[in-house]
Amino acid sequence: MKMIALLLSLSLPVAASAAPAIPAVAAIPAVTDARNAAAGYAVGNAGLADSLAKVCTPLGEPVAAEMAAARAAWMQRNGRAVGAGLRWIQHRVERERGARGDAAAAQLNDGLKAAIRDEVMATLKGIFPNGAADVQADVCRDWAAALQSPESDLSANGQHGPALAELAAIAWPATPN
Repeated sequence: MKMIALLLSLSLPVAASAAPAIPAVAAIPAVTDARNAAAGYAVGNAGLADSLAKVCTPLGEPVAAEMAAARAAWMQRNGRAVGAGLRWIQHRVERERGARGDAAAAQLNDGLKAAIRDEVMATLKGIFPNGAADVQADVCRDWAAALQSPESDLSANGQHGPALAELAAIAWPATPN
């Protein structure tokens, strides 16, 4: 239960007001299940990397430093995909606001955040079934090594990689020279 209390502090910046502006709705392709799933996958994996770093920090050095470095390296490699996922979620919320109003947009935003948070929590429960009692240096080091591996990159996922590439192209279209 201590694990759950610790992880309830997890905050995902879904549709944050400080997010960069996105292109007009008319300029963005239709919302699809594949794009929605890819966005959730990217943001959820970022939440998992952040949560693992938080959970492993109390173990102290050198484990905390290894996990922090692994998380930073993972974000360096995957930040564009995570940002594209966040922008896509923001687009969905803004589209809902335009179609059904502020209350519907807030409900969608809250639902998406909860779904992503629940997925992260379920994954953490699988990694640490007994909560804080399972947070051991060797488990954290294994996850740090996994985050350092290119196999953990979002683009390596056969199911979501292509849709994440689409989302990145939508979020940051090439600028003509």
